[in-house]
Amino acid sequence: MRIINLTRELVSIYSEEGQLLRQLEPTHPTVLLEEIVTVLPSIGDIPVRRVTQGHIINLPQPARNVLYLVPRDIFFVARRLDVVAPGPIIRDALGRIKGHVGLTALLPH
Repeated sequence: MRIINLTRELVSIYSEEGQLLRQLEPTHPTVLLEEIVTVLPSIGDIPVRRVTQGHIINLPQPARNVLYLVPRDIFFVARRLDVVAPGPIIRDALGRIKGHVGLTALLPH
């Protein structure tokens, strides 16, 4: 199975035991989630905007034996079996993201 990283970052995938399994370089174009912004009345001098999710941009059509790795927010909107997100975050001693334990996927219905 081929995994295409549509995020903006290098994604390091680790096993449950902490062994590095793969490093997935980002590909271009990256996948994006359109935002629809509506300006609302200000609260005093504070501007207020309502942001809603629009369409997913740059997500390819399903392809045989291909998984598309996307950010978690896009994963939940896409709701496709060929779309996965990075698993739980692994951090180093300074709190920086080191990688992820596996992948997150939808279960078939």
